[in-house]
Amino acid sequence: MVLRLPVAVAGSDLGFLKEMALCGAGITILPRLSVQRELDDGRLVHILPSYVWPSAGLFLLHRGGPFVAPKIRAFLDYLRTALSPNAPARRRPAGSDRASTAGSPFETRDK
Repeated sequence: MVLRLPVAVAGSDLGFLKEMALCGAGITILPRLSVQRELDDGRLVHILPSYVWPSAGLFLLHRGGPFVAPKIRAFLDYLRTALSPNAPARRRPAGSDRASTAGSPFETRDK
């Protein structure tokens, strides 16, 4: 079954799309990492839990070369571990503004 919806608002900025969904302006596809708090507290609802959007990946650009600063290397290693599909689920403390690192940013997990 195909459901055609009229488009009233369109955008490519994830923050804008999230705010429009929170205001009740429609539906959107967003990375779970960016909306987990809103899903947890019920302000957003996952309407197609069996549909998994193909991952676009996560890209981080840094200056290349034979020598990478230790803090950059540590950050890259942390991201590789924390955002891998096999990473243990982690929850941020209530009220924290830090992003959750639970699984992959594009992973779909039903509760």
